[in-house]
Amino acid sequence: MKSEVLPAALLLTAAGSSSRFLASSAQKQKKEYADIAGVPVLLHALEPFLRISTVRNIVITCPPGDEEVVTHLLKDWALAPLLENRFPFLVSGGSSRQASVLAGLEALEGSGAAIVLIHDGARPWITKEVIERVMHGVEGHGAAIPVSPSTSAMKMVDGTGNILCHLPRSQTVEAQTPQGFRFPEILTAHRKVFGDGKLYIDDAEVYDKVIGPVFTVDGDPNNRKITYRSDLS
Repeated sequence: MKSEVLPAALLLTAAGSSSRFLASSAQKQKKEYADIAGVPVLLHALEPFLRISTVRNIVITCPPGDEEVVTHLLKDWALAPLLENRFPFLVSGGSSRQASVLAGLEALEGSGAAIVLIHDGARPWITKEVIERVMHGVEGHGAAIPVSPSTSAMKMVDGTGNILCHLPRSQTVEAQTPQGFRFPEILTAHRKVFGDGKLYIDDAEVYDKVIGPVFTVDGDPNNRKITYRSDLS
């Protein structure tokens, strides 16, 4: 599969507090900074994007005050040569993931990126193949996300815990990242919903709210997001 020909940017989100991860661990280290096989999670999540030549700009969101920590991780990385001419621009995160993504998108404005890939810094098992499927989906449809079939019985519940409806497994999927979009459209969408009082579940919902439907491509069951310490194994 050939890589997308349009210039792309990566927005790697790592500004969250990792509260559930820290509560499940004796260590006081954010999940993106924890090690897998001696390499920080954040760098596992970043590396496959650096092997795609059209990903020319990189922004990483991080908690305010962690810029030095992330810079140190990047400088000490064995694959640092891949970052040449694409050294990440670090952006302090906001009060929510949604606010952090908007700050990252605004940092990319004027970069010349036609496509932006928004990826969780806590998804270290992403592959180049999934990334390229997303990029091709964006090229053809304007927006695309990777999904994996649901393996559990999915239910919709109300605020009291009662089941409202039983969702057909054949019609439910698990959304993953990177979620890819034409850059101008997703920036416009995030700006329009910012401050409307609603926290959107992901960037695909933001895009769908303002712009239109989001296409899906095959994800990877191994493309898991780390939430608890046990997820590292």
